[in-house]
Amino acid sequence: MKLTEIRYRRLFPTGNFTNEAIELTGSLSDNEDVMQAYTELHKMAQELHFSKNAELYEMRGEQVRNVEPEQPMDKIKGWIQVINLCTNKTALERFKTRVDEENVPELTQAYNDKLKTFTNE
Repeated sequence: MKLTEIRYRRLFPTGNFTNEAIELTGSLSDNEDVMQAYTELHKMAQELHFSKNAELYEMRGEQVRNVEPEQPMDKIKGWIQVINLCTNKTALERFKTRVDEENVPELTQAYNDKLKTFTNE
């Protein structure tokens, strides 16, 4: 088979659900490499699009997001936070076994303080 023509078409997104279609057609000479011609058309299409739409690509890769890694929460402090979030005595009493198992004065104190808020009502 003898190829005499090659085409390259690409759809580039330009934002807001719009696109730009670029289609290039080239004539192949007798000894020209098809893959090399394809690569050239691909490169030309990209250069056309990027030169016309430079503003779409100005910020890509330039913004750095610094996110501090989250420190693991101390187990006892976590239990205290959960205890303090309880909204009724029944929910709080579900933690009694855990509080007794841990046997940490700070946790026991938090449990008892929260329990007092429900018994004083």
